[in-house]
Amino acid sequence: MPPDDELGSFSVSAFQHALEAASDADLVRMQKIARILAVKTKGAMTPDDLLQESVLRTLEGRRKWNRSVPLEVHLRGVMKSIASHAKNAPGWAPPEADPDNAGAASAVAELVKHFEDKDDDEALLVLAGQAEGKEPKEIRDDLGLEQTRYETIMKSIRRAGERLGVSKGRKTR
Repeated sequence: MPPDDELGSFSVSAFQHALEAASDADLVRMQKIARILAVKTKGAMTPDDLLQESVLRTLEGRRKWNRSVPLEVHLRGVMKSIASHAKNAPGWAPPEADPDNAGAASAVAELVKHFEDKDDDEALLVLAGQAEGKEPKEIRDDLGLEQTRYETIMKSIRRAGERLGVSKGRKTR
């Protein structure tokens, strides 16, 4: 049987060289992907931890980089896998809910589940920004969203809230 690199995987050395050669724009995109996927860990990992862990696993040879896949796509796949497992790891628990704001927490949890099921990373990031108390302009700037795109996402969140029966942080059904 031929070695991995003959089957279509890059060597660890080639991965390291590709990382070193990545442009600033490439790195910014990978960090943005990490921010999006870190939301799915529900606080189990920071975006930096997620990106670093994906790089480490590839450098250690635990994850192979297929030659037919661009570097960014490879790292996104590794991060997505890590994020999925992080929230299900033994000992992981969701952040403590504020008993004074249980209705809002329940409503947000339903919206998060809805957008996770739809795999809508942008809506998840907007919800995360709101949960952190950020202003709309700050959320738009952090995510690199134009005003119209942000408004479209907010409309989607509002409509989902209406369909799920949640409004203004309270269950309506």
